[in-house]
Amino acid sequence: MTELKREATVGTDSKEDVVVTLSPAPAGSGISVEVSGKGARQFGEEIEAAVRAALDEMDVREAAVTVQDNWAYDFTVRARTKAAVHEARED
Repeated sequence: MTELKREATVGTDSKEDVVVTLSPAPAGSGISVEVSGKGARQFGEEIEAAVRAALDEMDVREAAVTVQDNWAYDFTVRARTKAAVHEARED
């Protein structure tokens, strides 16, 4: 299991990008994802699924995630989430 050491924020407010903030969560709390922004109403479930998939790939089991979407593509959401994990682990 991947341990997150600190909060990390990656991404920009540019069109077709996303800002992902990843924070360590208390033991046993699992993963919480909050999606807001331009695409949240229409694609919130897909955005959350992309975040959860990226965290699963990186073996993150406990985290609090906020996502500010600006019509980002799925691959952008996944890439930003993985970058946030690298920063939060202090790689």
